[in-house]
Amino acid sequence: MLLNIAFMSLVGAISSAYGASPKRFWETLTVIFTITAPILGLIAFIFSLLEEKSKVLKRLDRAVTLLTLTAGLIAGLGLIEFTHFSRVDEQASAQRILDLTKEAGDADDIAKKANQKLIDQKVTLIDQGQKLLATDKQIKVVSVEADHAVAKLNAEIADANRRAGIETLIGRMNSDDATAYDQLVSMKAFDNSEQKARVHQAIEAMIDEHNNPSYNGSNFQSFRGYFPATLPEMPERLRSKSAFFREEALKDLGKYGVQPDLLPTIVELASHDPSLGVRTLAVRLIDAWGTERFQPFRFDIEGWWKTSYLFNHPAPTAQKAQ
Repeated sequence: MLLNIAFMSLVGAISSAYGASPKRFWETLTVIFTITAPILGLIAFIFSLLEEKSKVLKRLDRAVTLLTLTAGLIAGLGLIEFTHFSRVDEQASAQRILDLTKEAGDADDIAKKANQKLIDQKVTLIDQGQKLLATDKQIKVVSVEADHAVAKLNAEIADANRRAGIETLIGRMNSDDATAYDQLVSMKAFDNSEQKARVHQAIEAMIDEHNNPSYNGSNFQSFRGYFPATLPEMPERLRSKSAFFREEALKDLGKYGVQPDLLPTIVELASHDPSLGVRTLAVRLIDAWGTERFQPFRFDIEGWWKTSYLFNHPAPTAQKAQ
């Protein structure tokens, strides 16, 4: 009964071990029979000491001896198989270590390649950044050059406009426009000496022309049916909107001798009339009526009138005209 229970327990332990793994099976088998064999050997030794043995004991002795030998053989076989599986496991572990080492080496290679790729990308980014900086500098240089070019062009356009404006004023002055002459005379800012000389030359040429004894007005085309003004008509003719009428009135007034009442009007015409011809003829009339000599555009008639004539000189007399 006890042997049966022990055998069943042994079979259960071996089956459980075999279900786990072959190595575990042989390991369990080796341990069990390594323990069992000495015990059976001890039992067999005890049976051998008995002098008188019954048939049952003799059979039991032989059975125990056989079991002892069997347990020893199984223990030895289990040890051999356990050692084999241990070596297999060691080889598998070694292979696993090698595989892990290789994987680690592969991972290290991958990491190195990734790191090199990152370094290459960094170098590329740095190179692109330097190119962008260079491009930005070039853009700034081009922008500065463009600004300078635009500024130069604007200056040239402004200069051209000023030149055109000056030439326009000179053209108007040469067409008997006294307001253009006033603007040219009062002009103080010039772009260069050449421009200043051009304005001065044009003014002097106009003054020389109007101071020429042969100058007799602005050569307006005569109005058909024009009649010389009588003395009572003079104030109205001198204030006419037509420069031709004002010039002709000044020419006609010279025939009547000095007219003190009209002198303020004549001074106004000589100083501010919009026609250069009217100014010239008015100055000539004042010169003819007075005791002082005046040249058109060479003397400040209005200043003379306010500071000298009105306070220090008698009124013109008809004697001078005779």
